[in-house]
Amino acid sequence: MAHVAISRDFLNRVDNKIDRMQNAELRVLGNEPKVTMPPDSAIMLETLWGDTLPLRSKIPASWINKSNCARVHFNTKTFTQNSDGALAPVSFSVTISPTHGEFEFPPDANWHTMRFLSEATREHPAFTELYAYGDARAEILTRWAQVRNKVTEFFKSCKSMKEAVTLWPDCKAYIDSEDIERFEKKVVKTASQDSDAAKVLAGMDTDGLMGAAVVARLSGAA
Repeated sequence: MAHVAISRDFLNRVDNKIDRMQNAELRVLGNEPKVTMPPDSAIMLETLWGDTLPLRSKIPASWINKSNCARVHFNTKTFTQNSDGALAPVSFSVTISPTHGEFEFPPDANWHTMRFLSEATREHPAFTELYAYGDARAEILTRWAQVRNKVTEFFKSCKSMKEAVTLWPDCKAYIDSEDIERFEKKVVKTASQDSDAAKVLAGMDTDGLMGAAVVARLSGAA
Protein backbone atom coordinates (compact mmCIF):
# COMPACT_ATOMS: atom_id res chain seq x y z
CA MET A 1 0.00 0.00 0.00
CA ALA A 2 1.42 3.32 -1.06
CA HIS A 3 1.62 6.07 1.53
CA VAL A 4 -0.91 8.81 0.73
CA ALA A 5 -0.10 12.00 2.58
CA ILE A 6 -2.67 14.66 3.43
CA SER A 7 -0.93 17.19 1.22
CA ARG A 8 -2.17 20.40 -0.33
CA ASP A 9 -2.72 18.50 -3.59
CA PHE A 10 -4.72 15.84 -1.75
CA LEU A 11 -6.91 18.51 -0.14
CA ASN A 12 -7.36 20.24 -3.51
CA ARG A 13 -8.60 16.97 -4.98
CA VAL A 14 -11.02 16.58 -2.06
CA ASP A 15 -12.20 20.13 -2.65
CA ASN A 16 -12.70 19.44 -6.36
CA LYS A 17 -14.71 16.31 -5.61
CA ILE A 18 -16.95 18.23 -3.23
CA ASP A 19 -17.43 20.80 -6.02
CA ARG A 20 -18.57 18.03 -8.35
CA MET A 21 -20.94 16.63 -5.74
CA GLN A 22 -22.44 20.06 -5.07
CA ASN A 23 -22.76 20.84 -8.77
CA ALA A 24 -24.49 17.52 -9.45
CA GLU A 25 -27.20 18.52 -6.97
CA LEU A 26 -27.46 21.98 -8.51
CA ARG A 27 -27.92 20.44 -11.97
CA VAL A 28 -30.87 18.44 -10.64
CA LEU A 29 -32.34 21.69 -9.28
CA GLY A 30 -32.08 23.14 -12.79
CA ASN A 31 -31.85 26.67 -14.11
CA GLU A 32 -33.39 29.78 -12.68
CA PRO A 33 -37.01 30.22 -13.80
CA LYS A 34 -37.47 32.83 -16.52
CA VAL A 35 -39.87 35.60 -15.53
CA THR A 36 -41.03 38.45 -17.74
CA MET A 37 -43.01 41.42 -16.41
CA PRO A 38 -44.53 44.49 -18.04
CA PRO A 39 -42.79 47.83 -17.34
CA ASP A 40 -46.00 49.44 -16.10
CA SER A 41 -46.51 46.96 -13.25
CA ALA A 42 -46.25 48.61 -9.83
CA ILE A 43 -43.11 46.76 -8.75
CA MET A 44 -41.32 47.41 -12.04
CA LEU A 45 -42.22 51.10 -11.99
CA GLU A 46 -40.79 51.36 -8.47
CA THR A 47 -37.72 49.40 -9.53
CA LEU A 48 -37.06 51.52 -12.61
CA TRP A 49 -37.90 54.94 -11.22
CA GLY A 50 -37.53 54.67 -7.45
CA ASP A 51 -37.99 58.00 -5.68
CA THR A 52 -38.13 59.87 -9.00
CA LEU A 53 -41.42 58.22 -10.04
CA PRO A 54 -43.59 61.18 -8.84
CA LEU A 55 -41.41 63.48 -10.98
CA ARG A 56 -41.62 61.31 -14.07
CA SER A 57 -44.05 63.59 -15.90
CA LYS A 58 -41.79 66.62 -15.26
CA ILE A 59 -38.59 65.10 -16.63
CA PRO A 60 -37.72 66.54 -20.08
CA ALA A 61 -38.43 64.07 -22.87
CA SER A 62 -34.86 64.43 -24.12
CA TRP A 63 -33.61 62.99 -20.83
CA ILE A 64 -35.79 59.90 -21.00
CA ASN A 65 -34.38 56.66 -22.37
CA LYS A 66 -36.42 54.05 -24.20
CA SER A 67 -36.04 50.34 -24.77
CA ASN A 68 -38.10 47.39 -25.92
CA CYS A 69 -36.52 44.97 -23.43
CA ALA A 70 -34.31 45.01 -20.33
CA ARG A 71 -33.18 42.67 -17.59
CA VAL A 72 -33.14 43.81 -13.97
CA HIS A 73 -31.22 42.05 -11.20
CA PHE A 74 -32.49 41.74 -7.65
CA ASN A 75 -30.98 40.72 -4.34
CA THR A 76 -33.31 38.98 -1.90
CA LYS A 77 -33.26 38.79 1.88
CA THR A 78 -32.19 35.13 1.63
CA PHE A 79 -28.47 34.52 2.14
CA THR A 80 -26.08 31.71 1.39
CA GLN A 81 -22.99 31.00 3.46
CA ASN A 82 -19.77 30.02 1.71
CA SER A 83 -16.99 27.86 3.15
CA ASP A 84 -15.27 30.97 4.55
CA GLY A 85 -18.37 31.87 6.53
CA ALA A 86 -19.13 34.93 4.39
CA LEU A 87 -22.78 35.64 3.58
CA ALA A 88 -23.98 36.47 0.09
CA PRO A 89 -27.56 37.38 -0.88
CA VAL A 90 -29.44 35.12 -3.25
CA SER A 91 -30.18 37.06 -6.43
CA PHE A 92 -32.36 36.58 -9.47
CA SER A 93 -33.23 38.53 -12.59
CA VAL A 94 -36.46 39.55 -14.28
CA THR A 95 -36.95 40.54 -17.91
CA ILE A 96 -38.92 43.74 -18.48
CA SER A 97 -40.79 43.66 -21.75
CA PRO A 98 -43.76 45.77 -22.88
CA THR A 99 -46.69 44.22 -24.70
CA HIS A 100 -45.74 46.28 -27.73
CA GLY A 101 -43.40 49.12 -28.61
CA GLU A 102 -40.90 50.61 -26.18
CA PHE A 103 -41.01 51.69 -22.55
CA GLU A 104 -39.43 54.64 -20.80
CA PHE A 105 -36.80 54.54 -18.09
CA PRO A 106 -34.66 57.18 -16.36
CA PRO A 107 -31.31 58.24 -17.83
CA ASP A 108 -29.32 56.88 -14.88
CA ALA A 109 -30.94 53.42 -14.87
CA ASN A 110 -28.46 50.57 -14.47
CA TRP A 111 -29.83 47.13 -15.25
CA HIS A 112 -27.10 45.50 -13.21
CA THR A 113 -27.77 47.50 -10.04
CA MET A 114 -28.71 45.04 -7.32
CA ARG A 115 -31.87 46.01 -5.51
CA PHE A 116 -32.98 44.43 -2.25
CA LEU A 117 -36.51 43.13 -2.22
CA SER A 118 -38.58 43.07 0.94
CA GLU A 119 -39.92 39.76 2.21
CA ALA A 120 -43.37 41.02 1.19
CA THR A 121 -42.47 40.41 -2.44
CA ARG A 122 -42.50 36.69 -1.70
CA GLU A 123 -46.26 36.98 -1.96
CA HIS A 124 -46.09 38.53 -5.42
CA PRO A 125 -47.36 35.87 -7.88
CA ALA A 126 -44.60 36.65 -10.37
CA PHE A 127 -41.86 36.03 -7.79
CA THR A 128 -43.17 32.90 -6.05
CA GLU A 129 -41.30 30.48 -8.30
CA LEU A 130 -38.14 32.60 -8.23
CA TYR A 131 -38.10 32.70 -4.43
CA ALA A 132 -38.71 28.95 -4.20
CA TYR A 133 -35.78 28.37 -6.55
CA GLY A 134 -33.58 30.82 -4.65
CA ASP A 135 -34.37 29.20 -1.30
CA ALA A 136 -33.59 25.73 -2.66
CA ARG A 137 -30.31 26.91 -4.20
CA ALA A 138 -29.34 28.72 -0.99
CA GLU A 139 -29.98 25.57 1.05
CA ILE A 140 -27.78 23.49 -1.27
CA LEU A 141 -24.91 26.00 -1.30
CA THR A 142 -24.98 26.56 2.45
CA ARG A 143 -25.19 22.85 3.25
CA TRP A 144 -22.24 22.01 0.98
CA ALA A 145 -20.20 24.87 2.45
CA GLN A 146 -20.69 23.28 5.86
CA VAL A 147 -19.81 19.83 4.52
CA ARG A 148 -16.66 21.25 2.90
CA ASN A 149 -15.58 22.86 6.18
CA LYS A 150 -16.13 19.74 8.29
CA VAL A 151 -14.55 17.31 5.82
CA THR A 152 -11.55 19.56 5.21
CA GLU A 153 -11.07 20.07 8.95
CA PHE A 154 -11.07 16.30 9.47
CA PHE A 155 -8.55 15.56 6.71
CA LYS A 156 -6.25 18.36 7.88
CA SER A 157 -6.22 16.82 11.34
CA CYS A 158 -5.02 13.48 9.94
CA LYS A 159 -1.39 12.65 9.30
CA SER A 160 -2.19 10.40 6.33
CA MET A 161 -5.02 8.86 4.37
CA LYS A 162 -4.37 5.67 6.33
CA GLU A 163 -5.31 7.39 9.58
CA ALA A 164 -8.33 9.08 7.98
CA VAL A 165 -9.79 5.86 6.58
CA THR A 166 -9.06 3.95 9.78
CA LEU A 167 -10.94 6.47 11.90
CA TRP A 168 -13.76 7.15 9.44
CA PRO A 169 -14.02 4.55 6.63
CA ASP A 170 -16.88 6.42 4.93
CA CYS A 171 -14.64 9.44 4.33
CA LYS A 172 -13.70 7.67 1.08
CA ALA A 173 -16.86 9.25 -0.37
CA TYR A 174 -14.98 12.55 -0.42
CA ILE A 175 -11.61 11.23 -1.60
CA ASP A 176 -10.57 11.37 -5.25
CA SER A 177 -10.66 8.00 -7.05
CA GLU A 178 -6.95 8.19 -7.91
CA ASP A 179 -6.05 8.48 -4.23
CA ILE A 180 -8.36 5.58 -3.37
CA GLU A 181 -6.70 3.41 -6.02
CA ARG A 182 -3.36 3.96 -4.29
CA PHE A 183 -4.93 2.79 -1.06
CA GLU A 184 -4.81 -0.89 -1.93
CA LYS A 185 -5.38 -2.77 1.28
CA LYS A 186 -7.06 -2.43 4.62
CA VAL A 187 -5.33 -0.62 7.42
CA VAL A 188 -4.06 -3.05 10.04
CA LYS A 189 -2.95 -0.64 12.75
CA THR A 190 -5.72 1.29 14.46
CA ALA A 191 -5.07 4.99 14.86
CA SER A 192 -4.69 6.27 18.39
CA GLN A 193 -7.92 7.52 19.91
CA ASP A 194 -5.88 10.38 21.38
CA SER A 195 -4.95 11.73 17.95
CA ASP A 196 -6.13 15.15 16.77
CA ALA A 197 -8.14 13.49 14.02
CA ALA A 198 -10.03 11.33 16.51
CA LYS A 199 -10.95 14.42 18.51
CA VAL A 200 -12.19 16.23 15.39
CA LEU A 201 -14.17 13.16 14.31
CA ALA A 202 -15.85 12.94 17.70
CA GLY A 203 -17.40 16.35 17.14
CA MET A 204 -18.64 15.67 13.61
CA ASP A 205 -22.09 14.64 12.43
CA THR A 206 -20.80 11.85 10.18
CA ASP A 207 -24.33 10.63 9.40
CA GLY A 208 -25.21 14.08 8.08
CA LEU A 209 -22.01 14.28 6.06
CA MET A 210 -22.67 10.89 4.51
CA GLY A 211 -26.24 11.93 3.80
CA ALA A 212 -24.89 14.78 1.69
CA ALA A 213 -22.68 12.33 -0.20
CA VAL A 214 -25.64 10.04 -0.86
CA VAL A 215 -27.72 12.94 -2.22
CA ALA A 216 -24.84 13.89 -4.51
CA ARG A 217 -24.47 10.31 -5.75
CA LEU A 218 -28.23 10.13 -6.48
CA SER A 219 -27.87 13.44 -8.34
CA GLY A 220 -25.29 11.89 -10.66
CA ALA A 221 -21.97 12.98 -9.13
CA ALA A 222 -18.98 10.81 -10.01
